[in-house]
Amino acid sequence: MKRLGSCLVTLLFLLAWVRSADAGWVVGGYLGSVATRHSYLTVAQPALRTDVRFDPVDYKGRSFNLPLYYGYRAAYFPGSSGWFGIEAEVIHMKAYAQTGEAASASGVVGGVPVAGSMLISSVVQRFSLSHGQNMLLVNAVVRRAFGERRGYRTARLVALARVGVGPTLPHAESTIGGVADEGYELGALVFQAAGGIELMVWKRLHALAEYKFTRCRQSVSVAAGGTAETLLTSHHFVFGAAVHF
Repeated sequence: MKRLGSCLVTLLFLLAWVRSADAGWVVGGYLGSVATRHSYLTVAQPALRTDVRFDPVDYKGRSFNLPLYYGYRAAYFPGSSGWFGIEAEVIHMKAYAQTGEAASASGVVGGVPVAGSMLISSVVQRFSLSHGQNMLLVNAVVRRAFGERRGYRTARLVALARVGVGPTLPHAESTIGGVADEGYELGALVFQAAGGIELMVWKRLHALAEYKFTRCRQSVSVAAGGTAETLLTSHHFVFGAAVHF
């Protein structure tokens, strides 16, 4: 009897979930452009007696060069009002340090103290996240519809705001002292705040435009068992499509 009761509860839950999912799911995808503020870059390689910091370091996003900047997400809005939802989102952005420029350096390189302005490339020939500062976010989303026709699915205009947090899966590429290293790894947490709009195009298909702000103090592995750390503060401008189910 207990097993039958558990099965009935599970079945009712699944039926309720399907009905609410039919009324409350939004799936979307987008392309875009990102601008990452200049920041510091530290490299620590204890085995080589190197621990140096460069500041400031400029970053380029190269969003429309392959691999492209992109993102996709799925949100569920429960309840009859549908104004609040929970969302899973993936963002693939890139950051390329401009190592051919000079920056203020401090610390030690190969056991030798360094200070003052020097070319970053004299130590770090390459540092980039060209296969992604991949962000895996869980967001809280609020929205409001304007010019409604039977709710959010067919609203002419929907305004949305979202905040989120989650881990990153960076693919860092570095060349330090002529030794290259690259690969995927589990990175630091990233924070997101965003606001945007959706415009109805056809039936439940909406075009979207959005501004995003992300912040992540990232640390990745480099050659000789070392680490590199930088603060990635980024502004994103994205455009794409969303389907309301």
